[in-house]
Amino acid sequence: ELVDVEYVKEGGSWYLRAYIDKPGGITVDDCEVVSRALSDL
Repeated sequence: ELVDVEYVKEGGSWYLRAYIDKPGGITVDDCEVVSRALSDL
């Protein structure tokens, strides 16, 4: 589940942050899946 998305500027660079959650918690593998999906956009 996508909980929130932020697009923020820090130190002169822009960052897209996606906050995710699922029942039982998320794993590093879940983060990898979301990161790869977003990088394809």
